[in-house]
Amino acid sequence: ELLENQGLVSSEEVNKTSLCPACGYYNLIFREVCPACGSIKIRLVEFIHHYSCGYIGPVEEFVKGEKLFCPKCHETLKHIGVDYDKPLEKYICADCKTRFLEPEVDVLCANCKKKWAPEEVVSSFIKKFMITPLGKTVAIEGKLPINIFEELSVSLGVINFNAFMYILEKFMKINNRYPERQFCVVAILFRIKDEVLAEIPLKIRTFLKDLVRIIKDNFRESDIISISEERFIFILLPETPPEGGNSVKERLSQKVERLLKKNKLSDFVRFVVSLRCVPFHIKASTAQEVISSLIKELEQSW
Repeated sequence: ELLENQGLVSSEEVNKTSLCPACGYYNLIFREVCPACGSIKIRLVEFIHHYSCGYIGPVEEFVKGEKLFCPKCHETLKHIGVDYDKPLEKYICADCKTRFLEPEVDVLCANCKKKWAPEEVVSSFIKKFMITPLGKTVAIEGKLPINIFEELSVSLGVINFNAFMYILEKFMKINNRYPERQFCVVAILFRIKDEVLAEIPLKIRTFLKDLVRIIKDNFRESDIISISEERFIFILLPETPPEGGNSVKERLSQKVERLLKKNKLSDFVRFVVSLRCVPFHIKASTAQEVISSLIKELEQSW
């Protein structure tokens, strides 16, 4: 299932089985038991009902030699339907002697030994797994699938997103007190189609290396980079006026667009850049408002 979540195999449901609700084990024993005491010591027998005295008992109690005698009143039974009949009761419990028409069924787990009613066991699908094109590539390369944002995080030296939001909030407060302290926030939506990751992973890795180089060339060491849980890339540009932010945005967009065309990836990779410069582009009072505005613009472009 882990391989399936990674896209290395796909699955098809081919059967169903039952699992123990307590331990999840698959080896369950379905047993017929006595409905009165739960004993497994039950047996299927034939009963006789003597009309005269009303006694009902197993056939073996009535048989003496080649004749039938009632064990209660000792009368001879000659004709079925006249002297006696055979009632519907079919089972008898060796432990508690209860007689019953149908046994109950319980389920015993062979692992934890707990007992369950049949309706309490857990149903689970049995799957057939098939390797995917991505799985074949991983097997050949001996490497796990590309995790785009993990590779970018390591290469770019990003900070935790919560820490990024904390810093951005501080910048918002500084700007409110000192409006001349301008800054910009660049947001990037970056998505790659799954089939491209599977079919041309080496080409994607080369593209990622070039992308990292472009980002590093266009941003300063003092700029702060982070990636959100929704996989948006955010870059805080301290002490940057709107014209500086716009210049960075245009330069980054053009270089990445040329890189996509060069690698013939324009139809498979989506790279969109959005910009907010405080306080010129947005009259926001919190860092969350700035980020929400950027995400909304990126999603609309998607």
